[in-house]
Amino acid sequence: FAFTKACGGGVNPFVEFGLYQPAHSNAGFGWITEPFIFANKSRVCPTVMFSTVDYHLRVVGESAYQAFGTPTAEVSDEDKASVTVRGSVLGGRLTPGSWVNATSNKISTAVRCKAVGRFVVKITIPIPPFEPLVGAYNHSCMAIDANIPPELTVALLPFKPEMESPIDVFSHMKLAKPFGLTVDRMAKNDLSDIIGFSPRESDLRFAVHLTKPLKRKEVLFMGATISTAEQHTSPVRAWIKSPDPETSLDRKPVTISHTTSTSVDAKILSIHLACVAKGEVPVQVSLDFKEMASVEFGFVKTCEAPKARNKKVYLTASTAMVILTAVAFLGGMGFFSYYVSKTMSSETKKMGPEVVHAI
Repeated sequence: FAFTKACGGGVNPFVEFGLYQPAHSNAGFGWITEPFIFANKSRVCPTVMFSTVDYHLRVVGESAYQAFGTPTAEVSDEDKASVTVRGSVLGGRLTPGSWVNATSNKISTAVRCKAVGRFVVKITIPIPPFEPLVGAYNHSCMAIDANIPPELTVALLPFKPEMESPIDVFSHMKLAKPFGLTVDRMAKNDLSDIIGFSPRESDLRFAVHLTKPLKRKEVLFMGATISTAEQHTSPVRAWIKSPDPETSLDRKPVTISHTTSTSVDAKILSIHLACVAKGEVPVQVSLDFKEMASVEFGFVKTCEAPKARNKKVYLTASTAMVILTAVAFLGGMGFFSYYVSKTMSSETKKMGPEVVHAI
């Protein structure tokens, strides 16, 4: 027999979509998810004050899967601002137990203010064969974003013995050519003339500092975003580490200071690259600053096929107790069987002659 199965159309009820933004409470700093609300197909837009916004995206259900395409974003007034998408810029796939809002697997939008004013930011994420996800929020530009000061420098710190000094990634308002990887080049897989890192080079540290004190207001770092290829099938997982809260750059606002050296008192952005399959992966990093343009750079990570490792079994206290109990039980059963066997053998010997005589 045969039948026809129709797929697609309508809204996927198993997908959650909303804003993922910081929240302050008496308990300290945390994160909240604010779902997008639609009333009679008209958007009820929340108001967001941050220039960079993260989104919450996940599937609900133990057997639910959903692929998503390339996210796009737009602003209602292009004279006031522009917006770019970061994170999973080439799409991805949601599986049970996974979601998009983590450092290594996220979707973000970054707004650049051109004029003072209020406008709406809209993001669209295709989830074929269903209707695309659409979210929107209000944003206000309180000031025009300034250009990056020439004193701001980003340098790659030595990561192998033969490196004697840091490598400038961004300095004097210019991006070094080996780090000039854009989202457009990622989409085209154009990795020519881009610096690459071998499979053994998994931890990279970038120093962010000012070469001279600024007369203007302080440079306030607001966060970093890592963009890679399709997240589910990418051979690498990349995320930001915070080994030292005093010098690390994470999501919280950090003031960038003047230092005489990239290795002393500079703020450090630590990125960990974990290979899960063989291949070459483009990785782009975006650094956001308050009321200032972003610094964006990229590189290529080469991964080898992971080697199989023998699983080691460690003896814990609970495991040892189970083993001892089993040994004691088996020993007791063995002793009991031996005792019964000996007893029956002795009785048989006593009864043997009488039985023969009776026959």
